Amino acid sequence: MTETDTSARLVAEALAEVMRSRRRAAGLNQTEMADKAGIDPKHYQAMENGFVSYRDRKPANPQLDKLVKLAHGFETTVPDLMSDVFSRIEIELG
Repeated sequence: MTETDTSARLVAEALAEVMRSRRRAAGLNQTEMADKAGIDPKHYQAMENGFVSYRDRKPANPQLDKLVKLAHGFETTVPDLMSDVFSRIEIELG
């Protein structure tokens, strides 16, 4: 696995953890959160598990429009959402 692959996996896993944590804190299931964010439920579920899609099994790497939708669904901003993601990465890296 290349350094780029490892970095992509680390970011995808951190985003998945943040998504899961925020969704649970909101008391919603994955379908409810996907609806709230305006994202296809299967795509949301894949991202919350760290993947682009279950078929591709590549690390999640959402485009800005998806991050905006996620932030809206979580009632936050993209910078705050990504700050949580990068905080988790820093914890992982020690």
